[in-house]
Amino acid sequence: MALNSPQPDDISRKARFNCLIVVAIIFFTILGLRLWTLQVIYADQYQLLSQKNRTRYIPIAAPRGSIYDRDGLQLVDNRPSFTVSVLRQEVIDKQSLLQHLSKYLDSDWKTLEAGWNKHSYYPQYRPIPLKRDITRDTLEKLAENSVNLPGMLIEVQPMRAYPYREAAAHLFGHIGAITPNELTMPKYNNYHAGDFIGKSGLEKHLESYLKGIAGEKLVEVDVKGKQLRQLQIQSPTPGNNAYLTLQRALQLRTEQAFGDHAGAAVVLNVNNGDILAMVSRPAFDPELFARGITSAEWNALISNPSHPLQDKSISGQYPPGSTYKMVTALAALQAGVITPNTIIDCEGRTTVGNRDFRCWKKTGHKATNLKKALRESCDVWFYEVALMVGIEKMSDMARQLGLGRT
Repeated sequence: MALNSPQPDDISRKARFNCLIVVAIIFFTILGLRLWTLQVIYADQYQLLSQKNRTRYIPIAAPRGSIYDRDGLQLVDNRPSFTVSVLRQEVIDKQSLLQHLSKYLDSDWKTLEAGWNKHSYYPQYRPIPLKRDITRDTLEKLAENSVNLPGMLIEVQPMRAYPYREAAAHLFGHIGAITPNELTMPKYNNYHAGDFIGKSGLEKHLESYLKGIAGEKLVEVDVKGKQLRQLQIQSPTPGNNAYLTLQRALQLRTEQAFGDHAGAAVVLNVNNGDILAMVSRPAFDPELFARGITSAEWNALISNPSHPLQDKSISGQYPPGSTYKMVTALAALQAGVITPNTIIDCEGRTTVGNRDFRCWKKTGHKATNLKKALRESCDVWFYEVALMVGIEKMSDMARQLGLGRT
């Protein structure tokens, strides 16, 4: 054996060393290719993700369009309001914060916690509102004690204002916070958690017209989501204003005439059908819903036997009463069974079969023709004419006038 021939151990050691070199080369080649892929091919994508991690787009609510009467007098508007909210990522002790807030907001801390939980579906960066439309005094107290309220935020937001409160409340309707279920609907694709939408009446019917276009601000945040600075802002675009055929003075006077009675009244322009006043009583205050109605307020409304949430001017079934007398008179004139001068003697009652039907005037209207019957709403005159003309002809006249269909 040659003295300097390689030993088997040396060959094995060299082979292992070569293998390690190959493995290292392959590893660093793969690592280099991966780094090149991340930093060159996907650079834009990861830069965008990084940007999203440090910035947030926060929507700014657009003021809803105002509502005016036929003369351009304002009926529904917006006003600035202060909302107490919390930034969850900045809250260290939730229960302690809510207990401190309850002292200033005149609310039980459990009620505030319920509001917190109710809005827990909001995005993490979106403040959760706990109480809307606080007073200036409350605002000042909260500001003075803000150092003891970590995570509290006071936001200035537009709030729907109904200066005449219950007047035409059913016609205007009310707004409310959008629900998680509504956010899944296609028609609310452009809405965000915390937005307000029309829930009933014109507020709902004209939602897309009144709502405006929300603005947004771009803010820089830290790893906890706390806002560091505002980078840019896009101001919101207010909604469109709506002009109605209502006449404000007539609407308010009609509301006043009802007093505490329940019922409905609609005043129309007989020449073109314009609605000049539309009243349903009792009514409700739409601002209760705009600022967030409490359980006690809601229970008071739904337990009221006069049903203040029902729009009695367009819903419910009621006897037509004296308004139907004009149908009876037209049917009789068209059928030729009477003339405007037909005289019927009203003694305060008339008998059909074995039943007496009374006139509203106990002493009767005496000799009455069509003009007097309409002017004084003589019940007996129309009872007698109805028997003369018959139900079929009255029904046909009612259909000609559009009754029985939308």
